[in-house]
Amino acid sequence: MKKYLCLVFVFTFAVNTVYSEPLVPQEYFDMTATYFNEGRYYEARAVVERAIRLDPEDKTLHLALGRILLGLGDSYLALKSINRAIELDNMYAEAYNIRADAHEFLNNFDAALHDMNRAIFLEPENARFYSNRGAFFARMRQLENALTDLNKSISLNNASSRGFSNRGAVFILLGRLEEAMADLNIAIRLDDRNDYAFFDRGYIHLRQGRFHEAILDFTETIRINPNHSDAYYNRAFSFRRLAALSGDPMQAEYYRDRARMDEQVVVRLDGQRE
Repeated sequence: MKKYLCLVFVFTFAVNTVYSEPLVPQEYFDMTATYFNEGRYYEARAVVERAIRLDPEDKTLHLALGRILLGLGDSYLALKSINRAIELDNMYAEAYNIRADAHEFLNNFDAALHDMNRAIFLEPENARFYSNRGAFFARMRQLENALTDLNKSISLNNASSRGFSNRGAVFILLGRLEEAMADLNIAIRLDDRNDYAFFDRGYIHLRQGRFHEAILDFTETIRINPNHSDAYYNRAFSFRRLAALSGDPMQAEYYRDRARMDEQVVVRLDGQRE
């Protein structure tokens, strides 16, 4: 049984600066946001680069390009674009928030934390910023700091599914599984496409021997994110546990077949990531 933390930064994507006389048509912003949210990063990059040529002084466009480059896995170029956004406005809280992500990808953890702190200093009532820093603390295994930030985030916005799923993940790390389950149930009620919440809830079911329930949650995770290798892995593990517990040879063989199918998917997906 393997488990990777489902602790994520909470992002919004918006590039909708209001102009009295716009240099960039609104359709550029709309197309960029649409492509980005659909994971079509190359197309989004092409659009936003055209927009930057029209208005090279628009900070939101440089930040948008940085976000897209992070999606493409190019943290160095992303950092360059985000730095340009901050050069244009050194009070741009969202840019510090996103630059922290780039720094973390590059293992610049002190710089990442510095930027998260700066973002919160500039916008102390922004729930997303606390959620992001809380997720960062959790990944650094600073769990009490993580819990403090996530509690603050939820107090500022108790309608954020990601806030609850992030806190649920921290409760798992702390061994407080009942509290984790409560948070993950809330996260799923708030957003039934939060694959992180389904995966972590499945993990709790698996740890507590509720293999059928675990399979249901891992299946939902896969429905939302068909490339979720860990969900296939843990679903296969659950099927193998059911096979071992089954007193019916035919039923046990069915579970083993299902496990083998999932394991083949894991090999394929993990091979694509190498």
